[in-house]
Amino acid sequence: MQLATGKFFRDERLPEQKFSVDGVRFPMVLSPATTTNITAFEETIRAEMQWLESLLKKRGAFLFGGFPVSSPSDFNDVVEAFEPRFKQNQPDTK
Repeated sequence: MQLATGKFFRDERLPEQKFSVDGVRFPMVLSPATTTNITAFEETIRAEMQWLESLLKKRGAFLFGGFPVSSPSDFNDVVEAFEPRFKQNQPDTK
């Protein structure tokens, strides 16, 4: 499936996905359309944040699969790419 983000993400189809009453697969699974690296993945998350947020609103959830996240540090870097959006929704613990 060609996605609005151009060529970075591919909409993956997995046998475990379920279908809603309107035929939409859940959860949506996004994988890299081509070979990529962790830096490009993080940059794309930041650049496509508005599109990713629209997917969350439309689909309720999505998963990333097949990206080169190979260490806890890589995972942290990906989470931090979302950080401005997550941080504003976190209660102040001070």
